[in-house]
Amino acid sequence: MEKPTLTKALKGKQWIPVFAPAFFESVQLGEVLASDPSLLVGRTISASLTDLTGDPGRYYVKLFFRISSVQGNRAETVFFGHDCTMDFISRIVQLRTQRIDTNEVIQLKDGKVRIKTITVTNGKVSGQLDKLIRKTAADMIREELSKLTIEEFIKKFSSGEVQGIIRDALNKLYPTRAFEIRKSRVL
Repeated sequence: MEKPTLTKALKGKQWIPVFAPAFFESVQLGEVLASDPSLLVGRTISASLTDLTGDPGRYYVKLFFRISSVQGNRAETVFFGHDCTMDFISRIVQLRTQRIDTNEVIQLKDGKVRIKTITVTNGKVSGQLDKLIRKTAADMIREELSKLTIEEFIKKFSSGEVQGIIRDALNKLYPTRAFEIRKSRVL
């Protein structure tokens, strides 16, 4: 029996470049190998926010894109969601701090998004204060994001604008070490 070689495995396949949506200035995310480019539709690809925006301060954010169409020798994508790396979460949650999570489905102007947030306080808080911080964060997320489109949400999220507004409001309740939208998925 003959062993498959690399040239035989690649025979009939071509490299298709994958591009980010227009609001990320159609940056090339990478290339995928395919024998039939139409089979790429639905495949997801990830990229660091730092690679797309050039902002090294947001190195911990990983964006996910889903290939929506292949036109000629070019694959176009749509935003699918994002995730924060676990090392970042581990670094901000330390001894004598408290982690408060929320998990909400938000109706934006052009679709639904599941948003998971993390609030880290500078000390341990009572159960009543924990509930108040969680409710305030959830209400503010709903209030801030419900009037945006998915594209506007990504722009405000990637710049840190939404997180800053909510962190400032939570600081009035209890000193907050960090507030971050740790995960999102377009539904």
